[in-house]
Amino acid sequence: MSIIDSKYEAEENDQFAQSRSHEASKIAYDFSKSSAQACLVINGGAATAVIALVGKSDVSNVRVIGWCLVLYAVGVAAGAFMMFASMRMADHWNYFWYHMSYTGEEERGRQHEKHASRWDNGVRSSFGLSIVCFIVASIILSYSLTAKITAGLSAAP
Repeated sequence: MSIIDSKYEAEENDQFAQSRSHEASKIAYDFSKSSAQACLVINGGAATAVIALVGKSDVSNVRVIGWCLVLYAVGVAAGAFMMFASMRMADHWNYFWYHMSYTGEEERGRQHEKHASRWDNGVRSSFGLSIVCFIVASIILSYSLTAKITAGLSAAP
């Protein structure tokens, strides 16, 4: 193999690596965005269902319903924050690679790497918070409705 052939092969490998990196980055961002949208839909849909339930039935424990709605709202806000954090994380990773690959300013690249890692923690935390809010609110609501039904059955003659 000649020097020209090995140089050409190295360029091909670099192009393949670059293309694969771009595609992996795009897939990761799209998945993160879809996860955040799911958090929004799950909590928002649950809140809508609770509001519809309140409108159609006699709800005696309004305080419990209110807290469930608050938890679902926090879940929606966490999902919205997750979308924002995903965007900021992707921006900082893009700047990191830009500085590391093109400008040679490693210090600036490392700063963006730190920021990207922080935003990544925000993405993960907000996802967890959104899911926890949904689970806790749903358990509280289920318990409250079950207690009401059980009380109604035991009071029957």
